[in-house]
Amino acid sequence: MVPSPRCNVAPIELQVTSHFVYLHGTLQLLEKKILSDLMKAKNENTQNFQSLVNEVNSNLQQIKNIIQESVVAKEPGNLDKIDVAEITRKLLEVENYPCHLISNEINSTESLIRFDVNDTFLELLENHCELEIQDTSHYKSSKD
Repeated sequence: MVPSPRCNVAPIELQVTSHFVYLHGTLQLLEKKILSDLMKAKNENTQNFQSLVNEVNSNLQQIKNIIQESVVAKEPGNLDKIDVAEITRKLLEVENYPCHLISNEINSTESLIRFDVNDTFLELLENHCELEIQDTSHYKSSKD
């Protein structure tokens, strides 16, 4: 009668599977955090840009309004009804308002956000564990 081979590898299979499930989960959590940080930076950049657009639009509207007041004030029939000194003060006030959006190429997204990968990590990952299998068998042939 030939005995059946006894090699219970189930506990080792469970250890291997559990370990790689843990690694996979850890990498997924890291990916999620990095992508979340990236989206946060993107949203902040968008909000900052929108804030600047709103500021410039508001400034342009104020400039447009004071120019309209000035046009009305220069008409001969309105000179005695409108305070020219007040309009002049308003014109001087808006003189230095920012009214242009200029791209700052030095601080582009590519230079502000980088994704660096430590390539030595992959080598460490590939070699961080090993399976040792003994060459000796529990069986041998015998003439008895």
